Amino acid sequence: MVEAYQYGEAQDWVGYMLTPSAVSQMEKVQLPANERLNYDYGPIPLKQEAIAKGLNASLPACILGRWIKLNGKNPCVVALEEMERKAQSQHKHKYFNTLKFIADNHRQIIKRE
Repeated sequence: MVEAYQYGEAQDWVGYMLTPSAVSQMEKVQLPANERLNYDYGPIPLKQEAIAKGLNASLPACILGRWIKLNGKNPCVVALEEMERKAQSQHKHKYFNTLKFIADNHRQIIKRE
């Protein structure tokens, strides 16, 4: 529970990731995280203070919208882009980080400036 809280507070995006202990437990029951359909390892956007504390940023994360395309687009990306446009300035970076994570690590076709 403590680890989940630490990683939850450390994230600087809108996403879902597995903690190191969850990855370890999945391996023990022969359900390795790297074999899950909608998960991939990638650098999770973490807050600077979490990086300074040495939290692992290379963990499996759920690829939002990987499982569906509507009119050739990932509907989660479309929704995140709209939320980014409407967000208050102090929160925009979390949406930007999420969209950049999807684009950089999982070859989704979206343009980021």
